[in-house]
Amino acid sequence: MNKSLMVIIGIALVIVACKKAPISNGNSSSTGNTNSGGNNNQNGGNTTAIFKGSAGVYCLGQSPNTAVDPLAYSNPGIVGVVLKINWDQLETSPGNFDWTFFDTELIKCKANNKKASIEVLGYPAWVITSLGASSYNYVDNNPAHSTYLQTLQGVVSFDNIYLSRIANLINNLSNKYANDTTVAYLNLISGQISRNLPDSIVSNGIKKAFWTQYKYNADTVVSKMKPLLDLYMTKFPNTPLWNSVDYVTFETTASGKAVNYLASQYVTYGVGKYPDRFGCYREDIGACTPLDPPPSGNQWYIMSQNSIRTGGQMIWNVQDGPNFRQNKCGIMPNTKQAVLDSAVNHGLKYGMRYLEIYSVDVTDATLSTSMVNYTKLLRTKVK
Repeated sequence: MNKSLMVIIGIALVIVACKKAPISNGNSSSTGNTNSGGNNNQNGGNTTAIFKGSAGVYCLGQSPNTAVDPLAYSNPGIVGVVLKINWDQLETSPGNFDWTFFDTELIKCKANNKKASIEVLGYPAWVITSLGASSYNYVDNNPAHSTYLQTLQGVVSFDNIYLSRIANLINNLSNKYANDTTVAYLNLISGQISRNLPDSIVSNGIKKAFWTQYKYNADTVVSKMKPLLDLYMTKFPNTPLWNSVDYVTFETTASGKAVNYLASQYVTYGVGKYPDRFGCYREDIGACTPLDPPPSGNQWYIMSQNSIRTGGQMIWNVQDGPNFRQNKCGIMPNTKQAVLDSAVNHGLKYGMRYLEIYSVDVTDATLSTSMVNYTKLLRTKVK
């Protein structure tokens, strides 16, 4: 076992022995100490309630709508798999669902004693073209996207027509999977509404502020998210929900409030009302994730205040060395083992019980022992 992994295991022993003791980053890139979590929650939630769900490593494919690698199902180091599908592939037209992808993979899960975490991505174009939901055009400024600098269309995520389709999606998912104990989690609602709200749009060739054109107000958006959360919790009485804890980049400019204001209001409501099933989720865990505690206006601050009910997705795999996307902060040694260890360690610092690790890493024979140990560590977070 390499040195960095041994350090992480030592951290787990400290967590078990003293849940509120500070722990340090076991890698040479450590910049300070962090609080291990405990029951410190400033968002109004009851963190002493038992959060449901199966803890451990979940295998994540590189792209949605793709069958899970068979090697992942036979891997003893993972607890489950992440099943992601684009919404327009699941609901091909209004009310017409194709469950083939989920059902096929769930059969494999049952055969291999694995759990599943289900996530529906994006939105179907027909919600705009056929049903008339409000839309906008914007320029994609993310260099990691294949559509970088292209002008794309987006749906106004707090439009009532669009929100009604999310409610319909929840109802149909519950009819299929609410009683399926193989489904350990779903990831819905906040990812469809509060993630990636654009700073600006393009209208008649002119760049304009999104929040002025569509009368954005964080409190109004949260008031529309709450009924959807209530619906989910009614329809899925035993299945926890991962809720993306996002930031609105223009919030301070638009309202003078912190960029995490919308998320903080939604999380306060969710944790306070549904402490057993409301989970906080980020999709960018990495070797250089900000250390806990981050500034109070940061999205990671919300994560730090809700430890034990948190989970996350690795920002990328560790097969792209030596210029690792995960390692832009100088972790040494600059190896895939050390970089992945550091990323997992950062998740542990935030009290995470659940981590999505890319399939190419899960099936990497040189990391197989690590997967077993990561799951053991994550399970120490379960009370």
